Amino acid sequence: MKHYLAILCLVGILFFTACETNSPDTGSIPVLLSPSGEIYDSTPVYRWEELPGATQYQIEVWDEETRIFNKALDSDKACEAGVCRFSPTATMNLSAHRWRVRAYMKEEWQAYSEYAAYSYAADKLVLEQHAYNLEDCIYSWWTYPIASHYDHLRNKTYIGYTDSEGFSGVASIDNESGQIVKTRLYKNSSADDHNGVAVDVLPDGRIIAAYSGGHIKTSKMYVRISTKPENIEEFEEPIVIEAGKTTTYAQLLQKSGKLWLFFRTGRQEESSWSYSVSTDGQDWSEPVEIVSGGMQYYLKVMDTTDSNLFRLVMYSNPNAGDTNIRLGFFDTETGELKRSDGTVLGTTEINKDLFPVIIANENGKSCRLLDVALTESARTVVAYAFFSDASDAEYRVGYYTDKLVSVPVALAGDAFYTKSVYVGGMAFGEDADDVYLSREEAGRWLIEAYRGEGQEVFRRTKSIFRSELGLVAIRPIVELHGDKLIWQEGSYNPESYSDFQTDLQYFDLVN
Repeated sequence: MKHYLAILCLVGILFFTACETNSPDTGSIPVLLSPSGEIYDSTPVYRWEELPGATQYQIEVWDEETRIFNKALDSDKACEAGVCRFSPTATMNLSAHRWRVRAYMKEEWQAYSEYAAYSYAADKLVLEQHAYNLEDCIYSWWTYPIASHYDHLRNKTYIGYTDSEGFSGVASIDNESGQIVKTRLYKNSSADDHNGVAVDVLPDGRIIAAYSGGHIKTSKMYVRISTKPENIEEFEEPIVIEAGKTTTYAQLLQKSGKLWLFFRTGRQEESSWSYSVSTDGQDWSEPVEIVSGGMQYYLKVMDTTDSNLFRLVMYSNPNAGDTNIRLGFFDTETGELKRSDGTVLGTTEINKDLFPVIIANENGKSCRLLDVALTESARTVVAYAFFSDASDAEYRVGYYTDKLVSVPVALAGDAFYTKSVYVGGMAFGEDADDVYLSREEAGRWLIEAYRGEGQEVFRRTKSIFRSELGLVAIRPIVELHGDKLIWQEGSYNPESYSDFQTDLQYFDLVN
């Protein structure tokens, strides 16, 4: 009897040991992140957690009956910051799908993950129509603010623009009656979408506008103030700021009872950024050069919730060679430029390379900065595109404190201006987890809303507009102090930023 029990025990031990040996090691099975459930993007990005020691992954994607993808991916190309991605360029059909991944590690292919299933909710979307149409208007990203809302005696939105005839001006929309007024302020030598106008409202209700004398055409910046509150039909004579170098773009911010005007100076291949400050909008200080780019360089100045700091986010044109996104701060009390750790760099002519890189252009790819969120100084949130060329651009949101967390949002599709890979664009909404974007899909341009979840994933929440074939719907922005989404719709020559015919569409995000 004792021998019989001993044999049973031995058999049991061998049996369970064999079971454990044959069970897949859960540490060798990828954890799938997205897509799953109902999705809205017909070119989804497949995401799973990176496994230590894995050198390759194999992904299978099936529709209801057919395996439509079976692809092996190298870990060093597919994975970044602990997350692996596969981004097919083909548009998927609108059936239900399932997908799974396995890893190559320990010199053999490991077991597949369980399937993750997803289906398209496109049939549930309502493509809502725009509320207003401002004819023959356009703007570029590097003017700020492009639109400002003011609700006092009247509920109006004020928008800076330039047009196909070369005029730069300001438009107003009465948000109750729908009445539109447009006032031309300046005639440029030619049409150019760089010649937009920054517009805001002074504490007394008068409208203030700022603009350059044309895209690297003159050495002047201009400020105009309306003669009456909440009315753009008449403006005072131009206030001229002499920069000493050719100028482009206007970024106008108000803080601590002062007006700050930032602008780019110099030729494109050796550009810098300067500012002038005023207490009343009438008298402006001599310009001070703060950032020396040494190339075609861009600076986005954004307010923070701190009482004395502006955030400076910067990078170069993709063709200029330094699209690393860098971060700095401008102290409005001292005029000092600082790193995020508080290190003071000086007050004038700070070389861009002294500002730390927060998003690197790795693996031969480039970044395109699209927007910067209004947050406290300790947390920087930027919207950007990451690409090797116009065929693989991906929208991302980067969250930076002491390190970067980069979260994919959607594929951008084709570029509307191919030379510099001008993808459709992305803008922050009410907070840093709300984004609105333009993306191209099968020859049409979509305006969509996405919501971030825990710095891990963005999910589409609304499809707002879909263009007709042959027309673009691009550069979405959200008005300052309001809840209106604005974008450009019409024709845009992909080879020239001076050949366009676009209207501004205007959508109420609340209703």
